[in-house]
Amino acid sequence: MSDFPGALPADSVGYRISCTPKNGDRFVIAGHEPGGEDTQRVVLLEGGFRGGVSEPDIATTEQPWGLGLVQAGHVKFADMTGSLEVVAWSNEHAAAENFRDWRSAWLSTLPPKPGAPYRPIVLDVVNRAGLGVWTPAVLDSVPAAPDREPRLSRYVKDSISWRSLSGCWFSPVERYSGNFVVVPRGDAVPRCRLQWTGRAGTVRFPDGRRVSLPGVQGGPFFIDLDRGMSGHVTRVSDGVTVPGVWAGLRGYIQGVSLALHERVRWELSPGLELLVENRHFSPWK
Repeated sequence: MSDFPGALPADSVGYRISCTPKNGDRFVIAGHEPGGEDTQRVVLLEGGFRGGVSEPDIATTEQPWGLGLVQAGHVKFADMTGSLEVVAWSNEHAAAENFRDWRSAWLSTLPPKPGAPYRPIVLDVVNRAGLGVWTPAVLDSVPAAPDREPRLSRYVKDSISWRSLSGCWFSPVERYSGNFVVVPRGDAVPRCRLQWTGRAGTVRFPDGRRVSLPGVQGGPFFIDLDRGMSGHVTRVSDGVTVPGVWAGLRGYIQGVSLALHERVRWELSPGLELLVENRHFSPWK
């Protein structure tokens, strides 16, 4: 890596940073995968990770007695933006191929046709202790042409501007079933979903509400428990909305907002799991 200017030694920052598109062609741009090959096709330059910090909208209101402020409503996340300054390189004059694969991975995040959804890359940041966060990132603007002919070079610099539609970073998913206690940890209320096989069952929410779910075909499903999502139902296999099942749950499934660092108890019957992803404002932990 010392053969091109500005390269960041892989272990100097103490973080492993990777980008994984939908096709699974993973790029580890800083650090190394445990047990993986000691090579990188694309390398993050020193100071090349910019932005990537949430700007949440936290509304406040004055206390009724006029002393101090309290949070009003729920935290809202705007799009989070950032950029990556990297070098695609090779010892065997294959920089052009690595550069092409890297560019293609980011271009593939754009919708293939009007009205189609984005296909985000998983941008993953893991510290030395093995604790990581991730965000779904898409290309924010089409990058400029490279400053040199890739086919004639051992390295090619590139700059990618990205944005995250989620507006935050997520911890790896935590799964719970049966009777259990959850203690949310993060910077904002966690994302909560139910994974449901379609089997008839019941859910007892932390506030004491007990909801019965009918038996349905076509599972497994995700039920989104974020506020404002009204129990949105999607298929686990492809993320497609299932209108018939969703309509059958309207009025029964409501969003939940779990208070940070407070113990809450849930009860789920067989065929149901709770998936919790803690939200974070920054990847640097």
